[in-house]
Amino acid sequence: MMRSKRFLALLTALVMLFLPLSITTEAATGTPVGDFLVDGADFVFNAERGLLEITGSSPVTVSNQNPDAPTWHHIAVAPDVAANLTLAGVNINTSDMSGVPAISVPDSAVTVTVTLAEGTVNKLRSGDAATALQKLGTDGQLKITGSGTLNVTDGDEALSSIGAAPDSINAKVVIEGGSVFVNRLASQPVNASNTAVYRYVFKAAAYPNASVVSMNINGGQGFSPTGLRTDANGELSLFLPDGASVNTEVVLQVGEEQFAVQPGEYSWTAPLPVNVQGAPADAIPAKVQPNDYITIRVRPDEGTAVDSVTDYEQVGPDVWTGPYRDPVVINLAAAAIVPVTAIQLNSATEMDAGSSLVLDAYAMPENATNRAIQWSISDAGTTGATLDGATLYAPAGGTATVAATVLDGAGAGTPYTEYFTITVRSLFVPVTDIVLNSATEMDAGSSLILDAYAMPENATNRAIQWSISDAGTTGASLDGNTLYAPTGGTVTLAASVPDGSGAGTPYTEYFEITVRSLFVPVTDIVLNSAAEMDAGSSLVLDAYAMPENATNRAIQWSISDAGTTGASLDGNTLYAPTGGTVTLAASVPDGS
Repeated sequence: MMRSKRFLALLTALVMLFLPLSITTEAATGTPVGDFLVDGADFVFNAERGLLEITGSSPVTVSNQNPDAPTWHHIAVAPDVAANLTLAGVNINTSDMSGVPAISVPDSAVTVTVTLAEGTVNKLRSGDAATALQKLGTDGQLKITGSGTLNVTDGDEALSSIGAAPDSINAKVVIEGGSVFVNRLASQPVNASNTAVYRYVFKAAAYPNASVVSMNINGGQGFSPTGLRTDANGELSLFLPDGASVNTEVVLQVGEEQFAVQPGEYSWTAPLPVNVQGAPADAIPAKVQPNDYITIRVRPDEGTAVDSVTDYEQVGPDVWTGPYRDPVVINLAAAAIVPVTAIQLNSATEMDAGSSLVLDAYAMPENATNRAIQWSISDAGTTGATLDGATLYAPAGGTATVAATVLDGAGAGTPYTEYFTITVRSLFVPVTDIVLNSATEMDAGSSLILDAYAMPENATNRAIQWSISDAGTTGASLDGNTLYAPTGGTVTLAASVPDGSGAGTPYTEYFEITVRSLFVPVTDIVLNSAAEMDAGSSLVLDAYAMPENATNRAIQWSISDAGTTGASLDGNTLYAPTGGTVTLAASVPDGS
């Protein structure tokens, strides 16, 4: 049998979840051109060929006049034109035209941008020997962007729905936005032995970041060895050419089975087709049922890899020819990263000493490429804080600063970090005593710096505030912890620790300070009562010491010489029964 050559182009597709959507859109506008509505100037239309050709780089928007009715009219970009084509509801079907793609981009060293208009659904379908959305050559780039939907289908089992034409290799295809659904209609014939004839129809070599490829797995479908492979247990893995590395994101469900995408760098030897009825290599077991879907997300690095696609053909019951190898050049495009712009803390910012706190936060926006948060301690302060994953432990009170980091959050190789302060409340230890450490006596007119400390030493609050409870005769005043007393006497001070006994409850003790007066001696005693009296009468004695500021001025009376008077004293009252002269002594104790 002659070799049946099959070239397989790079399939790069962004596929969102298959959810029913209800979309309301405004009616398309533009100038009727064939079956299209066209808004723009850089185009020509060949009615005989049904070809709308984009001839310039200014924006051109195309939609079907009737989006529900497929048209055979198709679109091509002229050579060396960096076209900016917006699809706003096209429905192109060239399946009756062999070798004619729905949209074709030539081999040119420019970037052609296809934008999927918001809220629109666009459908492209080709027949045999044609890729539905075709990019020729190894130069330039086809970039698909926007927020609309693109359903791409081709009818040739040997080709990808997006990529190169037969017998050619494709350049870079990058999908930056939109919901792109890649479908395959090629049915697999079954021979008399009920053994399916299959082709390797998917080249799952590299996909933009967060892209999703949805593949319909059935009993007769196979995949290239650099695409999907299985081990003996039927676990599905993604394999790339030598040197192409990926970061995997998810493990997804097929029926009731889990199929993991494995990270790493791989080479391949033999193909492992998805075929439950007699494939020439290990097969996925029957637990993978027809029409089950497997979804994969990977992110490639930049670079170029050269690989080959392997074909087998079945020529009879359990008879296979091959393998055949066809070269494919794969350009790996590093995808644009949606950066993190903020990290929102979702857990508490306070905790008790000796307890633990599970840290919880989320990165924004929700569509950021990388959102996984790693925690670290930036500054433990006095808390002694440690981390176990996202769980924070702090044995002592104080403030701990934690760092929330998203690796590659600000770009490839650039993390995004925010810092959060966690207050650790100490276990409360009350004050039980205040010990005075300064003197308890002072001279009038001087100052005394008060010093004391609260006990125990590990009391939660120990700062002392001073106040005067009773100044007495001292005229005492306070400036912070400095006591002033201009005159002698006793002053009672209060030493208080706010919250010393508990929240809102102070602890207070009282201390007496003796203020010693400055000594002023008596220099004179002035008699203020009469110097004569009648015999048999009494006289109340009255006098005062001078000066008025003498330290001691209290006078004590005594009889120095009674003479013939028979005088006597009762306190300061003098009695004299007979006439004569009595000499009295007026004394001030400690007066001098």
